[in-house]
Amino acid sequence: MTNEEIKAKYPNVGFCVETENGLRLYLNKPSRYVLSPVMAKIGHDPIIALEELAYALAIPEISNMKVLEDDDLFLSILPQLSGIVELKKSIITKL
Repeated sequence: MTNEEIKAKYPNVGFCVETENGLRLYLNKPSRYVLSPVMAKIGHDPIIALEELAYALAIPEISNMKVLEDDDLFLSILPQLSGIVELKKSIITKL
């Protein structure tokens, strides 16, 4: 399935995380309802928080869920999952 076909069938898809061996995990764009519990946990248990985020956003029909089930594969995508959380943070500046 091409990226265009995936976007047409799953309009909420936001990210594709690919492991070194080519396994892909397609993720929906996160909403504040998904991010809220992740942000609350990320300071004291980041791996569990990012695992919950991945399961909440994953599109199982087109993803290789082995990425989330295998420890080595999951640990390899942690930086990308963390990047999704960082993208959603904002900066406030006092004027």
